[in-house]
Amino acid sequence: MTPHPLPKTAVWPAGPTVAVRRPIATFAGTIAVLAGLALAPAAAEPSTGASQPRAPEAERAVARLGERLVTTVNDASKDTGARERALENALRAALDFDALADFVLGRYAAELSADQKATFQRTFSAYVVGTYARVMAGNAIDDLDVVKSRKVSADTAAVATRVARRTADDTRWIWRLHRREPGCWGVVDLQTPAASLAVNYRSAFGNLLDRRGFDGLIQQIHAHTKREAVLPSENRAILMLIRGLQANRLALTAQ
Repeated sequence: MTPHPLPKTAVWPAGPTVAVRRPIATFAGTIAVLAGLALAPAAAEPSTGASQPRAPEAERAVARLGERLVTTVNDASKDTGARERALENALRAALDFDALADFVLGRYAAELSADQKATFQRTFSAYVVGTYARVMAGNAIDDLDVVKSRKVSADTAAVATRVARRTADDTRWIWRLHRREPGCWGVVDLQTPAASLAVNYRSAFGNLLDRRGFDGLIQQIHAHTKREAVLPSENRAILMLIRGLQANRLALTAQ
């Protein structure tokens, strides 16, 4: 498969809105897709353009995940723990951790053994799904609408969504997806106009690897997972992504 990095600037075709509503998610080619994110700013508000077609398969994948997230978050028959477990399952199925973990490790991936990479992926995925399931379970999402998409290549796409909540202004999320196999799309990044989860992790974990080494990184992720606490570098990204705070109020950093 020929690598097709995602461009740094989004160009969006016009298209109908697909609503999800509920009344009162070769390997080298995949990494190349993500590599553009390391240098790119967080996603800008989509603009209209006709140079790239829509990506209906990717739209449907995001719509299905959105429906599952919205339904679970608002399921009054489940207690908080049950909602969190259901959200963890949805996120674990939707995210492409093979690609995401290798991208997050960056240049360090080549220095690690197969066992170390497997350890990192298990540790990283457990932290990510646990963290975002907890945050989502405590922040009601009323609607998630797929508004636009673009097909970057045969195997990559970006989908823009509008997220509506009762207690905050609407938020724009942009999902980056990679086709793992025919008809199966995995999420490799989730962005707002001021934050990118993949780039945030790559920066924060690179700093930890420099300062503490591989074992120190794993210990810190384990410790935060066990305490159900968010890594310091992720606080701002989560606030902007889930709670809708604007870029002029908080800046994404990797402290």
